[in-house]
Amino acid sequence: MALSSTTIVVKLLYEKYELDTLAGRLTLGVLVFQDIWAIVVLSFQSSLKNPQILGLLRDFCEGGLLIVISLVLSKYVLGYIFRKIAQLPELVLVASLGWCFLICGLANFFDLSLEMGALIAGVAISTFPYNLDIIAKIVSIRDFFITLFFVALGMAIPNPMANLGMFKVAGAAALFLVASRFLSVYPVLYFLKNGNRVSLLTSINLSQLSEFALVITVIGVKEGHIVPDIQTIITYVFVITSVVSTYMIKYNQPLQAFMSRGLPYIGSKDLKSAPADQAEEPGKDIAILGFFRVASALIREIEAAEADIKDKIVVVDLNPEVLRNLPRHGVKVVYGDISNPETLHHAGIEAAKIVISTIPDEILVGTDNLRLVGWMKKMAPEARIIVTAESPSRALTLYSAGADYVYLSTNWRPASAHRGGAPAPGRTGRPQGSGNGATQRAG
Repeated sequence: MALSSTTIVVKLLYEKYELDTLAGRLTLGVLVFQDIWAIVVLSFQSSLKNPQILGLLRDFCEGGLLIVISLVLSKYVLGYIFRKIAQLPELVLVASLGWCFLICGLANFFDLSLEMGALIAGVAISTFPYNLDIIAKIVSIRDFFITLFFVALGMAIPNPMANLGMFKVAGAAALFLVASRFLSVYPVLYFLKNGNRVSLLTSINLSQLSEFALVITVIGVKEGHIVPDIQTIITYVFVITSVVSTYMIKYNQPLQAFMSRGLPYIGSKDLKSAPADQAEEPGKDIAILGFFRVASALIREIEAAEADIKDKIVVVDLNPEVLRNLPRHGVKVVYGDISNPETLHHAGIEAAKIVISTIPDEILVGTDNLRLVGWMKKMAPEARIIVTAESPSRALTLYSAGADYVYLSTNWRPASAHRGGAPAPGRTGRPQGSGNGATQRAG
């Protein structure tokens, strides 16, 4: 019951573009940590019927040996093989599957579970440069086998109406599972000063049962460790939490906002951006809305150039790491949601001469760059507005809305890209593109 589903969580967060957020990275970190323990359990589960120290040590050693063999082969053999066949997509796919079957066969030779071998094979592939290409080629096969997995699971689920008592037990266990995430994950992240929002989002993301639990349960029934009724209950819990958590993750932002409103009443106060005596500080000349990779690179460039403007910058962001670390670099941070106009007003945006949004729409939650441009035109009409677009057509829309400069994100690469930008029609000197690449409006 302690394991959460890597398959479900990663797929949903990837589709929502939240894997790169702080809550997404923390969620993924917990999932990887759980998978490591799943490997440990699978390595000695077959010895539980006769748990002897020497047998357990042998299983651990064999599991460690399998990991070492996989990593060595992936570093010195797989890299060479894939360099030779990289231009043939079919061979890349076949070679990836062959590698998986090879490591599964070695796991079976060492009397380890095939599931453990498959996981180690994937970890080994992730360590060499061709992993992204393999992921792109294998994604359709992955989704196909995931579909088969859930079909097989559905066929194995007993009719709940035939045993309502067992289904009620599973329902209670599912409620316990969801509650356990908030009782275990939330306090740890909160006391590590991640704030209510990130702590709640991570807890919400982990509120389901892992497919590893089903694997462990199946092996347990096969080895006689547990009775089939336990497997039935675990299967019910997996189905219930998989369905419920899908909607919890889909609506995790409004769900955490609703829960955050009640936390101060039990003494769980959220992070504050500044002491009360600093709340009335005058506004800064440069406002950065959201702090992500591009904004981080901008601050680093300012430091490298030794430009004395850091005291003129204010950053508005909900990331507790930004709140803790950026002030050490001499940059003021206002902890708040940039999708809330009241937060922007509190940050003193009205006094800004330059307003910058470096976060693309696909990552922004509750707002977008077009809406930010509209707010800035009202709140700071004299400010120069710099925003981010994912495509030239979106850049044209932002220019029409009043943006002075549109940064074209790295997700788009025009064939005729060049450095610098082109002036927008009617705005002399206002560039159309970004440093990453821009095209003429006619293009």
